[in-house]
Amino acid sequence: MMKSRVSRKPDMQRLGEGLARPGMDTRSWAYLAVVEAFKLTAEGPMADITRLDNGEPDTVRIGAFYAGPNFGFYAPLEKDDEVMVAVPGGDSNQGGVVVARLWSKSDPPSSTAKDNNVDVSIHIKDGTNLRIAVTGGGKILMGEAGEATKPVARATDPLTASQAFLTWAAAVDAGIPLLTAPPTPFASAAGAAGGVGTIESGSSKVEASD
Repeated sequence: MMKSRVSRKPDMQRLGEGLARPGMDTRSWAYLAVVEAFKLTAEGPMADITRLDNGEPDTVRIGAFYAGPNFGFYAPLEKDDEVMVAVPGGDSNQGGVVVARLWSKSDPPSSTAKDNNVDVSIHIKDGTNLRIAVTGGGKILMGEAGEATKPVARATDPLTASQAFLTWAAAVDAGIPLLTAPPTPFASAAGAAGGVGTIESGSSKVEASD
């Protein structure tokens, strides 16, 4: 009897259903997969994937840790990404959801993470923009915990120097010899008078700048 040369990984879900007996839970709750294609549809981001456990193709939704009507975190998947797919209720007929994108030996973390492995970092792929948008009066604020934060200014935004610094800068422009450096709070900030100044208020938005 001729043996088939075609080999195939077993479908664990169907095998489990065939062996099911009272008291045995044969449902599949999660599996690893490889992305074949990504698409943004009217229902949200979707991915065509191939399961690694049995080689079966499927189309799944892509989860996000922050999502809602016209807002949320969006990061498109790419072909050959390895992902973890969760199966709600263990019922594959209800559709899977990508819950994680995985690093591997062939797709390692960025050099930023490797060089600063105790820090939290965001390293965007080469040639990809990072877009942050706020609406309805929202602001993008950055600062240390417990200290006052200020809106982030764009490179093209006009910056306001404090009156104390303007007085110091006017004296320099007038040629008055001074024995003291600029007021300490302003010495390292960008602004007026030869690139030395301070930001009293910034922009309410952040945009890409040269």
